[in-house]
Amino acid sequence: MTRLSNCHALVDRGIPQAPVGLGRWYENGEGIDRDWLCKHFQSIYLIEGFGTAVDQARASSFLRQLAHDGHSDSRLWLGWCHRYHWGVVTAWLHASRCFSKSANQDYPYGQFMVGYSYFNQIGVPRDYTRAIEWYRKSADQNLEWSIEGLKELGQWH
Repeated sequence: MTRLSNCHALVDRGIPQAPVGLGRWYENGEGIDRDWLCKHFQSIYLIEGFGTAVDQARASSFLRQLAHDGHSDSRLWLGWCHRYHWGVVTAWLHASRCFSKSANQDYPYGQFMVGYSYFNQIGVPRDYTRAIEWYRKSADQNLEWSIEGLKELGQWH
């Protein structure tokens, strides 16, 4: 087991300092190309500054590549980058497209964000029917956020 693998194991066990150490590994470029999940987590650490300096432009660049490679969670996070201006120009339409690509991969958080976008008119016209449709797809996968959205719309059984 490598030192990087040991660090991941400590994160998995919930050791509080482990994410900081893992962030430092990534900041130094170690383990980045080993798999998409490592690069994805590195992006989140860079966005939030977990154990490393905040570098949202670098994070969004990594997420853009991962999204291009087809990773639904990275597509979701890239959408959030566009929505919240994390290292990219705020572009509601692009955020909406990222959320849609994630949702079309049957990813419940992406489905929630598509519903949320329709409900709140973020990059798409307001459409409660489509919001309910996407919330329901996500709620069918037990995502609490979508269940709450359906309750708010009076559509939860």
